[in-house]
Amino acid sequence: MSNKQDFEGITKEAKQEIWKIIISLLTKKVDIDTIFSVLTFNREELEDVKRTMQESKFPLLAMNPLNLISSCYACNKAQEGKGDRVSNPPIVTPYNEMIGGNFEFKINFEDEFITLQNNGGKAHENYIKLLKLDSRYADPFIFSNVDDRAKSLFESLSNYGSPSKQSIFSYIDQREKRENLSFALRSAISKYPQFDKYK
Repeated sequence: MSNKQDFEGITKEAKQEIWKIIISLLTKKVDIDTIFSVLTFNREELEDVKRTMQESKFPLLAMNPLNLISSCYACNKAQEGKGDRVSNPPIVTPYNEMIGGNFEFKINFEDEFITLQNNGGKAHENYIKLLKLDSRYADPFIFSNVDDRAKSLFESLSNYGSPSKQSIFSYIDQREKRENLSFALRSAISKYPQFDKYK
Protein backbone atom coordinates (compact mmCIF):
# COMPACT_ATOMS: atom_id res chain seq x y z
CA MET A 1 0.00 0.00 0.00
CA SER A 2 1.32 3.43 -0.85
CA ASN A 3 0.19 4.93 2.50
CA LYS A 4 1.81 2.21 4.60
CA GLN A 5 3.79 3.62 7.50
CA ASP A 6 7.43 2.46 7.67
CA PHE A 7 7.64 3.53 11.27
CA GLU A 8 5.76 5.90 13.55
CA GLY A 9 4.48 8.83 11.53
CA ILE A 10 6.80 8.61 8.53
CA THR A 11 5.41 7.39 5.22
CA LYS A 12 7.53 5.61 2.66
CA GLU A 13 7.43 8.68 0.42
CA ALA A 14 8.61 10.95 3.26
CA LYS A 15 11.37 8.50 4.08
CA GLN A 16 12.56 8.62 0.46
CA GLU A 17 12.65 12.42 0.60
CA ILE A 18 14.67 12.25 3.81
CA TRP A 19 17.12 9.91 2.05
CA LYS A 20 17.53 12.46 -0.75
CA ILE A 21 18.35 15.17 1.75
CA ILE A 22 20.80 13.00 3.68
CA ILE A 23 22.55 11.88 0.52
CA SER A 24 22.81 15.43 -0.78
CA LEU A 25 24.52 16.41 2.49
CA LEU A 26 26.94 13.51 2.38
CA THR A 27 27.91 13.41 -1.30
CA LYS A 28 31.35 14.90 -0.75
CA LYS A 29 32.44 11.83 1.22
CA VAL A 30 30.43 9.05 -0.49
CA ASP A 31 31.48 7.31 -3.68
CA ILE A 32 29.41 8.07 -6.77
CA ASP A 33 28.17 4.46 -7.23
CA THR A 34 26.56 4.52 -3.82
CA ILE A 35 24.90 7.86 -4.48
CA PHE A 36 23.37 6.66 -7.74
CA SER A 37 22.28 3.40 -6.12
CA VAL A 38 20.55 5.18 -3.28
CA LEU A 39 18.86 7.71 -5.51
CA THR A 40 17.18 4.92 -7.49
CA PHE A 41 15.17 4.05 -4.39
CA ASN A 42 15.07 0.45 -5.47
CA ARG A 43 14.83 -1.39 -2.12
CA GLU A 44 17.57 -3.84 -3.08
CA GLU A 45 19.88 -1.03 -4.15
CA LEU A 46 18.90 1.09 -1.15
CA GLU A 47 20.80 -1.36 1.00
CA ASP A 48 24.00 0.19 -0.35
CA VAL A 49 23.75 2.70 2.47
CA LYS A 50 23.75 0.45 5.47
CA ARG A 51 22.94 1.10 9.06
CA THR A 52 25.50 0.39 11.76
CA MET A 53 22.60 -0.42 14.09
CA GLN A 54 19.81 -2.16 12.16
CA GLU A 55 16.46 -0.50 11.60
CA SER A 56 14.41 -3.39 13.03
CA LYS A 57 15.97 -3.06 16.49
CA PHE A 58 16.76 0.67 16.49
CA PRO A 59 14.01 2.36 14.41
CA LEU A 60 14.70 5.83 15.83
CA LEU A 61 18.28 5.67 14.53
CA ALA A 62 17.28 4.47 11.05
CA MET A 63 17.65 7.89 9.43
CA ASN A 64 20.41 9.29 11.66
CA PRO A 65 23.40 10.11 9.42
CA LEU A 66 25.81 8.94 12.13
CA ASN A 67 24.23 5.49 11.88
CA LEU A 68 24.73 5.22 8.09
CA ILE A 69 27.76 3.77 6.34
CA SER A 70 28.08 3.51 2.57
CA SER A 71 28.85 -0.04 1.54
CA CYS A 72 28.36 -2.42 -1.33
CA TYR A 73 25.22 -4.54 -1.45
CA ALA A 74 27.12 -7.72 -0.53
CA CYS A 75 28.55 -6.08 2.60
CA ASN A 76 25.02 -5.55 3.85
CA LYS A 77 23.70 -9.06 3.18
CA ALA A 78 22.99 -11.18 6.24
CA GLN A 79 24.98 -14.26 5.22
CA GLU A 80 28.13 -12.66 3.84
CA GLY A 81 28.06 -9.15 5.18
CA LYS A 82 27.13 -7.20 8.27
CA GLY A 83 23.64 -8.63 8.60
CA ASP A 84 22.17 -7.71 11.98
CA ARG A 85 25.47 -7.57 13.86
CA VAL A 86 26.30 -4.37 15.69
CA SER A 87 29.86 -3.05 15.81
CA ASN A 88 31.73 -2.33 18.98
CA PRO A 89 32.47 1.38 19.31
CA PRO A 90 34.32 3.27 18.05
CA ILE A 91 33.79 2.75 14.34
CA VAL A 92 35.06 4.95 11.54
CA THR A 93 32.73 5.96 8.73
CA PRO A 94 33.47 7.07 5.16
CA TYR A 95 31.70 10.35 5.93
CA ASN A 96 34.49 11.37 8.32
CA GLU A 97 37.54 10.29 6.36
CA MET A 98 38.77 8.39 3.32
CA ILE A 99 39.02 5.00 5.03
CA GLY A 100 40.79 3.09 2.25
CA GLY A 101 43.96 5.13 2.73
CA ASN A 102 44.40 3.55 6.17
CA PHE A 103 44.71 0.02 4.82
CA GLU A 104 47.54 -1.75 3.08
CA PHE A 105 46.55 -4.48 0.67
CA LYS A 106 49.28 -7.12 0.75
CA ILE A 107 49.19 -9.25 -2.36
CA ASN A 108 50.20 -12.92 -2.32
CA PHE A 109 50.97 -13.81 -5.93
CA GLU A 110 51.75 -17.45 -5.21
CA ASP A 111 48.49 -18.29 -3.42
CA GLU A 112 46.50 -15.58 -5.25
CA PHE A 113 44.89 -13.71 -2.40
CA ILE A 114 45.04 -10.30 -0.75
CA THR A 115 45.57 -9.66 2.95
CA LEU A 116 44.18 -6.48 4.42
CA GLN A 117 46.46 -4.74 6.93
CA ASN A 118 45.00 -2.01 9.12
CA ASN A 119 47.31 1.00 9.44
CA GLY A 120 44.62 3.00 11.25
CA GLY A 121 43.31 2.60 14.78
CA LYS A 122 40.71 0.63 16.69
CA ALA A 123 37.85 2.39 14.86
CA HIS A 124 39.28 1.14 11.54
CA GLU A 125 39.66 -2.39 12.92
CA ASN A 126 35.99 -2.35 13.99
CA TYR A 127 35.02 -1.24 10.47
CA ILE A 128 36.98 -4.20 9.02
CA LYS A 129 35.28 -6.61 11.41
CA LEU A 130 31.78 -5.19 10.89
CA LEU A 131 31.92 -5.57 7.11
CA LYS A 132 34.03 -8.76 7.20
CA LEU A 133 36.58 -7.13 4.91
CA ASP A 134 39.37 -9.58 5.81
CA SER A 135 37.50 -12.52 4.33
CA ARG A 136 36.21 -10.47 1.39
CA TYR A 137 39.67 -9.40 0.24
CA ALA A 138 41.04 -12.92 0.76
CA ASP A 139 38.61 -14.18 -1.90
CA PRO A 140 40.47 -15.31 -5.07
CA PHE A 141 37.92 -13.39 -7.15
CA ILE A 142 39.13 -10.11 -5.61
CA PHE A 143 42.76 -11.04 -6.28
CA SER A 144 41.84 -11.82 -9.88
CA ASN A 145 40.11 -8.44 -10.32
CA VAL A 146 43.00 -6.45 -8.85
CA ASP A 147 45.50 -8.50 -10.86
CA ASP A 148 43.58 -7.91 -14.10
CA ARG A 149 43.37 -4.17 -13.40
CA ALA A 150 47.10 -3.98 -12.64
CA LYS A 151 48.01 -5.87 -15.83
CA SER A 152 45.70 -3.65 -17.86
CA LEU A 153 47.28 -0.56 -16.31
CA PHE A 154 50.80 -1.76 -17.16
CA GLU A 155 49.68 -2.53 -20.71
CA SER A 156 48.27 0.99 -21.06
CA LEU A 157 51.43 2.50 -19.57
CA SER A 158 53.57 0.72 -22.18
CA ASN A 159 51.98 3.01 -24.78
CA TYR A 160 53.07 6.18 -22.96
CA GLY A 161 56.82 5.93 -22.73
CA SER A 162 58.20 5.76 -19.23
CA PRO A 163 56.10 7.59 -16.64
CA SER A 164 57.49 7.99 -13.12
CA LYS A 165 56.31 5.83 -10.23
CA GLN A 166 54.78 8.93 -8.68
CA SER A 167 52.82 9.68 -11.85
CA ILE A 168 51.47 6.11 -11.80
CA PHE A 169 50.23 6.66 -8.23
CA SER A 170 48.77 10.02 -9.25
CA TYR A 171 47.00 8.40 -12.18
CA ILE A 172 45.45 5.79 -9.88
CA ASP A 173 44.46 8.47 -7.37
CA GLN A 174 42.82 10.67 -10.00
CA ARG A 175 41.44 8.32 -12.64
CA GLU A 176 41.14 4.92 -11.07
CA LYS A 177 39.52 6.18 -7.85
CA ARG A 178 36.19 6.06 -9.67
CA GLU A 179 36.60 2.32 -10.09
CA ASN A 180 36.06 -0.48 -7.59
CA LEU A 181 39.13 -1.75 -5.75
CA SER A 182 41.14 1.42 -6.46
CA PHE A 183 42.70 1.43 -2.97
CA ALA A 184 43.71 -2.20 -3.38
CA LEU A 185 45.19 -1.42 -6.81
CA ARG A 186 47.13 1.58 -5.47
CA SER A 187 48.52 -0.45 -2.59
CA ALA A 188 49.35 -3.54 -4.67
CA ILE A 189 50.73 -1.93 -7.84
CA SER A 190 54.24 -1.44 -6.45
CA LYS A 191 54.50 -5.17 -5.64
CA TYR A 192 54.42 -6.09 -9.32
CA PRO A 193 57.80 -6.77 -10.98
CA GLN A 194 56.81 -4.50 -13.91
CA PHE A 195 56.63 -1.54 -11.51
CA ASP A 196 60.41 -1.69 -10.92
CA LYS A 197 61.19 -0.62 -14.47
CA TYR A 198 59.67 2.81 -13.79
CA LYS A 199 61.69 5.51 -12.01
